[in-house]
Amino acid sequence: MLDLLTTLICCLLPGEPPTAITGARLIDGTGAAPRDGCTVLVRGDRIAAVGPGVVVPEDAVVVDGRGMTLLPGMFDTHGHCFTVDGKAQYEAYPLLFLAGGVTTVFSPGEMDPAAAYALRDRLARGEQDGARLLTAGPYFEQGDSGFAWMRGYRDGDEALAWLAEHAARMDGLKLSMQVTAAEAAAIVREAHRHGLRVTGHLGRVTAAEAIELGIDRLEHGLFAMSEFAPWQVEGLDAWAAKFERIGALDLDSEPVQRLIDQIVARRVALSATTVSFAEWRPGFAPVTPDWERYLAPSIRRLEAARHLRMATLPPEQGRKFAAGVQKQLEFLKRVHDRGGIVVTGSDPGGKQLIPGYGLHRELQLLVEAGFTPLAALRAATQHAAMALGVDREFGTIEAGKVADLVLVAGDPAQDIAAVGATRSVWKAGRRHDPAALRRAAEGRIR
Repeated sequence: MLDLLTTLICCLLPGEPPTAITGARLIDGTGAAPRDGCTVLVRGDRIAAVGPGVVVPEDAVVVDGRGMTLLPGMFDTHGHCFTVDGKAQYEAYPLLFLAGGVTTVFSPGEMDPAAAYALRDRLARGEQDGARLLTAGPYFEQGDSGFAWMRGYRDGDEALAWLAEHAARMDGLKLSMQVTAAEAAAIVREAHRHGLRVTGHLGRVTAAEAIELGIDRLEHGLFAMSEFAPWQVEGLDAWAAKFERIGALDLDSEPVQRLIDQIVARRVALSATTVSFAEWRPGFAPVTPDWERYLAPSIRRLEAARHLRMATLPPEQGRKFAAGVQKQLEFLKRVHDRGGIVVTGSDPGGKQLIPGYGLHRELQLLVEAGFTPLAALRAATQHAAMALGVDREFGTIEAGKVADLVLVAGDPAQDIAAVGATRSVWKAGRRHDPAALRRAAEGRIR
């Protein structure tokens, strides 16, 4: 009765004709079993009604979803729009995220905060096609980070001055590796006063210390938990040694169990970005077979050579990288089994981690870890929206929420790889053709 009433009310409202997506299998993002025979009615930028009893208005644009699955728009909670070599990817990356069904991206730290705010606003106004962008503004890092484009603050006073300057324009805040415990405590306290959630790629501060200081989310999982492995690492051999040390970690040990207890009790979300580390695992395939077509011609040969180097590591190094990734997956599954919150992020700082498609691989890695496909999808939808504090508007398919929707071929509840077969994407009720978005991004990653 409620669905029928909502439909009748919507029919009386002025504006663009509604859209009715009919016949698709529905995965609503809550972890509930898929439902067949539902109709999702979209009016303007909102979902007007969901269910088997929805009446389709005569003026509706009907989308036949038979044989396909309808999902909530997905989140990449670690989705920068620039690469680690200091190049902005403000054109290609938003297009590719959206083409892959990622309707919302949180960028945890900016190479150029002012340019990122402007990009976010263009995307929000519809002046540029692409995923919705949320941004953490400047990296909150002390001193020299090692990246030429990242300027750190001098001391805690300057950090708080930065926060006062940027808080009104930020959607969150990220602590970086060289932040001290005293600085972190002051920044977290002040960020929370401004209503901002705080995440961290930690180093000097351990994960356990950050949780006690009130951090809301942790980036990179075991790879940024300095209580278990060194955080200052340079060179391939040192990275391999770090992966090996993580791979040897005893997950039944008291320090690990105590940390998991903290993560679960404090509801601290983990954005593990495992795909960005799995690139180094032997046998790692590109996240999409046509990845080179999105690169500018001038860098294709260079990136192909990098891919070959990564694919042909010495066997002993490959074993170390594989061991670290495997332990990360086991750790995430333990947190998940205890009721902790794991969310999806891809960290596409490398140019081979094609946005959107890197997130599909992150979902596959969660399933490899032992998550059910529905639990993995929940990590990319409802749980990600909760972690970012936007779950009142996004993350699930239900009446009243923003109409961020993804129609995919096949059934990702049975085969998670089907999530990559995007056929239509709606961002705030506006329909996009993924194939057209991909074509627009060709040759534009520079």
